Amino acid sequence: MELTTIIDRKNEIRTLPEPAPVVRERMQTIAASLSLAGTMAAHCEVVNEALAALVTVLYQRDDDKCPANIDRVTGRILIPVPWGSAGWKRWGLRKWEAEIVRRLLMGRLRNRQIVPLFDYSSEMRYWSVNLATYNSQRMAMAYLQAHAVTLAEWRGYVDAYREAARNLK
Repeated sequence: MELTTIIDRKNEIRTLPEPAPVVRERMQTIAASLSLAGTMAAHCEVVNEALAALVTVLYQRDDDKCPANIDRVTGRILIPVPWGSAGWKRWGLRKWEAEIVRRLLMGRLRNRQIVPLFDYSSEMRYWSVNLATYNSQRMAMAYLQAHAVTLAEWRGYVDAYREAARNLK
């Protein structure tokens, strides 16, 4: 298509008569439903909620006051985690969200500017909670609030995930 044809089409659209209010409202509703604005932020909220729910469950105690879902000596997490292959569905995440959360947490482990809440043992192949630093649910929740998954952080990992998927084809 020639550039002049495209420009002519643009001008035709601009000079169309003003649509009736009902039609204009319907067009705005359709445009809003097609927009992806806000979806990344919504994924961040879902992930942050899953992490908060996990912390609540991890710090539950049995009748003898010992942790029910964490090994009290090693901090090993004894239940499926939201970013794990056995847990993503149980925690209400999508598989790709879980994969991104796993990459994000591993990235935070490499960064180590802040003592992370979760740690991973590549030798033993399990996730643990850093009980030395976050010995209570209150402290773990404070960590999650101070270091929630941000939109910028999430977008960076989503972009890398998409790029990796594109390169597989």
